[in-house]
Amino acid sequence: MEERKRIVVSIHDLIKMILAYFPVIICWSLLCGTFLYCYKQIDRQPMYSADTSVYILSRTADSDYGRLDMSDLEVSHQMTLDAVHVFESEQTAEEVLVNLEGDAEPLRTMTAGDLLKMVEISKDDDSLVVTLTVNGPDPYVVCEIANTYREVAMREMNKRIMANGLQTVEEALIPLETSGRSAAMYGAAGALLGLISSTGILMMIYLIFVARRETEDVEEI
Repeated sequence: MEERKRIVVSIHDLIKMILAYFPVIICWSLLCGTFLYCYKQIDRQPMYSADTSVYILSRTADSDYGRLDMSDLEVSHQMTLDAVHVFESEQTAEEVLVNLEGDAEPLRTMTAGDLLKMVEISKDDDSLVVTLTVNGPDPYVVCEIANTYREVAMREMNKRIMANGLQTVEEALIPLETSGRSAAMYGAAGALLGLISSTGILMMIYLIFVARRETEDVEEI
């Protein structure tokens, strides 16, 4: 026979303990929320996003056979995967920098690595549309980069993968509103994090120091 201790949890006692420390939980939650809110306010550099998208086709419907069939769509779907790599390549980014004509300070000092950090490429699984999103603190700069990037990438795709049916779905416009989460959302997330963490700590304290332990005999086989 071997003795083993087990922890007996009383839900009533646990809830009673949490309610007893409820003011502490609220204060900790408010403190966490205030901290994240102030952090976001201090680090409040506005960010803007400009979107542009390209429809990838292997050829246009008015060329060759005068219509697109299933094989054309299958080839086009494969080309969208290749197009993503073209958009994300450093060679394309360097070509974009050469073609940018703006005189803003960020454009004069930007490297290909810096540009790629500003760019996000997205594509739905069943779509032939590749979307390019450029993020940055200057709305005019991100708009110019997005449109130039799209034009350069389309030329690169024509040369590399012979995608003759490329079409611009949407040109980038100068963003009027900032993107990203607000300081209030950061504050709410901090308050929720404080609530969860403080409740979790109290439950650990209950299990370690308060919960009743019983000894039971375990028979060895």
